[in-house]
Amino acid sequence: MDCEQLKFGLAAETLTGRGEPRDAALASHLRGCRTCQEEDVALRDVALLLAGVAPHEWDGIPVPDPGAAVARARGATAGLFADEDSGTGTTTAGETLRAADAGTGVRADVALREKGWGTEVSLSLGGVRGPRTCSLVAVSRSGRQVVVAHWTVPKKGYGVPGAPDELKLTSGSSLSPDDIAAFEVLTSDGDRTDRLVRVTRRT
Repeated sequence: MDCEQLKFGLAAETLTGRGEPRDAALASHLRGCRTCQEEDVALRDVALLLAGVAPHEWDGIPVPDPGAAVARARGATAGLFADEDSGTGTTTAGETLRAADAGTGVRADVALREKGWGTEVSLSLGGVRGPRTCSLVAVSRSGRQVVVAHWTVPKKGYGVPGAPDELKLTSGSSLSPDDIAAFEVLTSDGDRTDRLVRVTRRT
């Protein structure tokens, strides 16, 4: 199976769901291809966005509404493009959440600042080794997941012996701070997605 064939397979999984085990050839290719692993993570992000969109009928078959999905995606990435001088600046002083996972050794600080378009999210992540691909997901109080960012961890890692600098990134979510219950840092190796650390807000 080459990369182009695999992309069609991944796209089909995204549109139809993953109720059955993956094809063995697809899974084998993913384990050894970094480019396709990144493609898989990107399509998982799309699937999360589509999951929160109410379906409409197309030839009698319920499918996600493309227009609503685009609007949702634009809202989820608003923080990457918002103009700080546009009058939609900070409305609260913000808060910082901290957590560490005893099993994975990963630690995270997440700073929130309310914006007119949603929430500015700043992440500081340590105790993680690579190579791996990760995503930061905001979990709403209703359980909805919104992808905030995704990135690649190099082999040397972040915030570990030999690579003491932690990963630092800033992005944004269309969710308001009051609607956010937690953040999760997830990692994918192609066949499965695991949680590295969960940062929960106090109620």
